[in-house]
Amino acid sequence: MKVKELIDVLNKLDPSSEVYCYCEDESLQTPDKLFSIFFVDGAEETMAIKERNDNREPTIRFDSGAGSRKLALLNITTDF
Repeated sequence: MKVKELIDVLNKLDPSSEVYCYCEDESLQTPDKLFSIFFVDGAEETMAIKERNDNREPTIRFDSGAGSRKLALLNITTDF
């Protein structure tokens, strides 16, 4: 999702609502917890390289060198 697309979606919501993230990713699931909730506590831009680690899991490397691009990051926490 691009920043513009996120802004368009958020503009349809009550501007005084708190923002949370909801995730059903299997890598975060346990038998007692089928989904995770995160609170968005900030956003920033950074230069990074999107890649996959040795296990083919998506990751980013914070770097402004060759192959890097500007990314918008949402800072999230499990504590709200």
